[in-house]
Amino acid sequence: MSTTTMPAAQPQFALGGARAWIVWTIAVTFVVWLFNVQTGYAIVNGSVQKSLNLSIDQIGLIAAT
Repeated sequence: MSTTTMPAAQPQFALGGARAWIVWTIAVTFVVWLFNVQTGYAIVNGSVQKSLNLSIDQIGLIAAT
């Protein structure tokens, strides 16, 4: 007489759904925001340096921040 044992049930993760869309939306929003901040700073960098009479070291510190 043979007995067959059933393997333990593996948890199944649902793909997609509301949680996936929320995570995706937050990630995309962050990337777009960061792109805008970096691009905006790069555009006004030269005029800020001239108008405030800042050195290249000070501009580098601002950019790093």
